[in-house]
Amino acid sequence: IRASNSPQMNISISATTLDTGEALTLRGLLDCGCTTTSIDYLYVQRHWLTTIPVAQVRVIHNADGSVNGWIKEYVVLRIVIRDSTGKEHVEKRDFPVVNLG
Repeated sequence: IRASNSPQMNISISATTLDTGEALTLRGLLDCGCTTTSIDYLYVQRHWLTTIPVAQVRVIHNADGSVNGWIKEYVVLRIVIRDSTGKEHVEKRDFPVVNLG
């Protein structure tokens, strides 16, 4: 975890794709105001991550209430977060693909 003079707190996350086994290093934001986990669509495109269509498309809003876009697909990743002692937290998560930029 790295603190800074900004209101966000970043954590380093190791992730693995379930289909190809590709290892990724992600930057996660804690308490960023999102109501769910998500992954940026540009990151998904740059890394050629496999997406899965959602069962039901839904709208996503920005913090100010304006419409950001639609969640149409998601990525499944196995993530590992390590604490300062090296203890690991591991889970498989679905990450909706959204515009975080």
